Amino acid sequence: MQSMSKLFVGVDAGGTHTRAVIATAEGRVVGTGKAGGANHWSSGNPVAGTVSEAVARALGDSDPSRVANGVVAVAGAGATDPGIGDEISSAWANLGLRCRPNLIPDVVAALASGTSSAEGLAVVAGTGSVAALISDLGVIRRSGGHGWLLGDEGSAVRLGIEGLTAVLRALDGRGPDTSLVGSLPPLLGIHDPDPVATQGKVVSTAYGRPPSRLGELAPTVVRVAAEGDPVASGIIQRAVRSIVDMARAAAGPATPPVVVLAGSLLTGAEEVHGPVVAHLRDLWADTEIREIDGGVAGATLMAIRRDPDHPDPAAVLRTLTDALT
Repeated sequence: MQSMSKLFVGVDAGGTHTRAVIATAEGRVVGTGKAGGANHWSSGNPVAGTVSEAVARALGDSDPSRVANGVVAVAGAGATDPGIGDEISSAWANLGLRCRPNLIPDVVAALASGTSSAEGLAVVAGTGSVAALISDLGVIRRSGGHGWLLGDEGSAVRLGIEGLTAVLRALDGRGPDTSLVGSLPPLLGIHDPDPVATQGKVVSTAYGRPPSRLGELAPTVVRVAAEGDPVASGIIQRAVRSIVDMARAAAGPATPPVVVLAGSLLTGAEEVHGPVVAHLRDLWADTEIREIDGGVAGATLMAIRRDPDHPDPAAVLRTLTDALT
């Protein structure tokens, strides 16, 4: 009976937003839920609590005992952190879920959201940035994804940090003038005409926020670059080079059969998206390039694929994608 059929949970725990989906084995979505960012290093929120909040909303009135498998896609090394896994498991159990959550890298979920193939290259530039070559749904080579402090070049957070750095350098006389001086501080609630006071307020406000929130400045950096500001344009050009370099390094000598692009900056900002795609086509002319809006469909598909009786993955992915777009 349909009322007793298995359900599956997929969660994309992103740096800015967390999305959860409850679906049948065929990919029919029966519930969705959202919560805040759940990146262990940059979001400032408890990962387990945020994941639990999104899953609870997705479950709604569904019987949690029907959930057969669940997959949580997390950033970077979070997928192999036993502490994070244990915390999510406890929160999972408190919701009445009897299965243990399976943690996977967000890049695997990204690939699985764009193709039912188990092989390919995932390139992500959103709150953070990373590229990974994936085979048999496992990461075999990765480039980037080292977090806001040690890397994430070409990410929204990095654009925000570089934009604020350019503002401070312009104000203290070490860097060229830039329209970013008039554009970024107001986004932090700073409207002081005194440059010295503005410097101090920019520093204290930036350090007082979770790093992921600095990514909120990225659209303004992109806009100022599009208006012709040379400093902002340089930041965008460096971001493009960083993303392409990550993709090339992750692929190594291989020509990936498919490249899946993900992340709000990479897929949503044409000043980044266009040049990156052009470079990737120069690298791999015969490789198909696909774009996705988040990894929750892939995480859900991965949960379904863990069931021994799962249907054809390609058909399931089509059903999931149609429901979530």
